Amino acid sequence: MKEVIVFCGDPHGHFYLPKKNEKVFILGDLFNHSAFNARKLKIITSFYPPYKKENYYFLAGNHDIHRTVEGTDIISCLGHYYSLNYPVFKNFSTALIPCFNNKFFIKVLCIPYYLPSKLEKKKVLEILLDPSLDIDIVAMHKTIDFEDTASFPFYIEELKTIMKENRKIKYIFLGHMHTPTAPSNVIDIDEDRKIIFAQSLIPTKYTERGNRFVFKVEVDENKNFSLKIEPFPTKKYIVVNEDNLATLKDIKEILEILKRETVKREKPKVLTEEEYPSFLKPTLVIKILNPEKEKEVKIKVEEYFSNYEVIIVNKYVEKLQEEITNKLLDLPLNKDNFLSLIQDEFLREILRCDVSEFQEKKNELENIIVKRIEELCLRK
Repeated sequence: MKEVIVFCGDPHGHFYLPKKNEKVFILGDLFNHSAFNARKLKIITSFYPPYKKENYYFLAGNHDIHRTVEGTDIISCLGHYYSLNYPVFKNFSTALIPCFNNKFFIKVLCIPYYLPSKLEKKKVLEILLDPSLDIDIVAMHKTIDFEDTASFPFYIEELKTIMKENRKIKYIFLGHMHTPTAPSNVIDIDEDRKIIFAQSLIPTKYTERGNRFVFKVEVDENKNFSLKIEPFPTKKYIVVNEDNLATLKDIKEILEILKRETVKREKPKVLTEEEYPSFLKPTLVIKILNPEKEKEVKIKVEEYFSNYEVIIVNKYVEKLQEEITNKLLDLPLNKDNFLSLIQDEFLREILRCDVSEFQEKKNELENIIVKRIEELCLRK
């Protein structure tokens, strides 16, 4: 007999349905900057019901919290769980997960996204590098690509050093990174000890497409650990360009692929299909290399792909984006021509911000871009 603790990357509103007696540890970002409402509460409590609260553990991520004058507050559905005394970790602390009727506890050191300002990264490093630290697993919601004092990012070499210095740590689980920058989800330290990039349970945009997994830590009565990695059914993105839609035969082939790549997922019986669909249809991404073909592509999309979500990516616009951000724009554009190319997706990519932050920054960015184009036009 074994105890099973399932570690899940950022759900963003998509949840793992536990098997019998499994415990679930969420590594942050339960929803996507969501305000508390009854519909979202019904969905989440259908997966993680109050009467089994001892089986669920929640780490606060950057989408679960916001700053206040006093410090850090949890918002959205995670805040509701916190108010019901669920194990919700919003500070540097240790989760004790009981096994075999409290025969022993699995000790999980929790490092959420926001921490009290008095806690410094060097102090966290000192704690983790202390060989006397008696911790089985480290769970972090962190970033690895850029420095952010609020999240105390750790980099791959630092994580390897931590595990080499403190051999009591079996696993380090990392949330936040929707698609890891490392070649693999798992970095092996030795045969039984690993660093794991848990990813998000679903791609939040087509550039994050790829397979998803849940990670099951199994522990026997002698406290021996093992790790199982199981595929998690997730949304697919089918990427083509305008030439792939040239003939009716080509279009039929793409429709067949879309049908074949529709994914079935488990959901609680109490939820309706509208609340949490059993089938995730893929999204069709069409990259337009020739901007003159965009109108023709949109007509075909409306005629043949109305049952699917379709994203049209104008590669010409992407080229302009790169030239503007690098200040290398050397095209004979006038202001009016350029304004027709400014699209929300284009602006959002430049901003690299969340959808919730986009609207407040959009107008300011448009003004900056227009001013820049006017300056370029005047020079020509």
